[in-house]
Amino acid sequence: MMLKVDDIEFKYRSTPILDEVSFSVEAAEVVSILGPNGVGKTTLLKCINGILKAKKGTVMVGKESLTDMSRLEIAKRVGYVAQKSDTSMATVFESVLLGRKPYVRWDVTREDVRVAGEMIDRLGLSDLSMKYIGEISGGEFQMVQIARALVQDPKILLLDEPTSNLDLSNQVRIMSLIKDTVEQNNISAILTMHDLNLAIRHSNRFILLKEGRIYAAGGVEVLTPDVIGEVYGIPVCVETIRGQPVVVPA
Repeated sequence: MMLKVDDIEFKYRSTPILDEVSFSVEAAEVVSILGPNGVGKTTLLKCINGILKAKKGTVMVGKESLTDMSRLEIAKRVGYVAQKSDTSMATVFESVLLGRKPYVRWDVTREDVRVAGEMIDRLGLSDLSMKYIGEISGGEFQMVQIARALVQDPKILLLDEPTSNLDLSNQVRIMSLIKDTVEQNNISAILTMHDLNLAIRHSNRFILLKEGRIYAAGGVEVLTPDVIGEVYGIPVCVETIRGQPVVVPA
């Protein structure tokens, strides 16, 4: 088991956001957290990463408790791509290279530069590598953030709406890259997603949140019209097209 989340509870002041959230993720799995806006998806990722401190519950990475780790130790195990991030005057290459920071002792090594360069090439960002972050598009910046998380060489990859600013081609490209990386490196990825059909195509399992609790969890079999309708408050049909389930508003 790569990650275990047990009985997480979280409140913003006195407002409950997450209540008794428990699940586990195996190696080589992509798990999508689904649900409407404001249901606690981003908060859950931040609790898993230790950015927010849960009122109750534990997060285990392998056999280690997150609460026993320093921020540096967490960064070596967990890569996090936020939904929003500030831009800076760093270049694309420098921004990706920052993902190697947990491994840098005195100075950046040739290995760090090589890893960053290879990831930039892999994501098709080579032509942008010397551009400043403030000069590139929102979609390109999203891909830079994903590249930075991947060069951390994490065991757990957390991505908050990783395709939200991407066009159709890059949505498929990034999701395919995430799935291939997870399988090839035997790590785990947890994503928050709004696009149900993109999640279905690229995920192994699904967690559906409603009012801060897990309403349903499992493989594609849990994505029934009844479950989706209850979680999102809209009637849907689930059709099969070329062997792939597709969610369509009724």
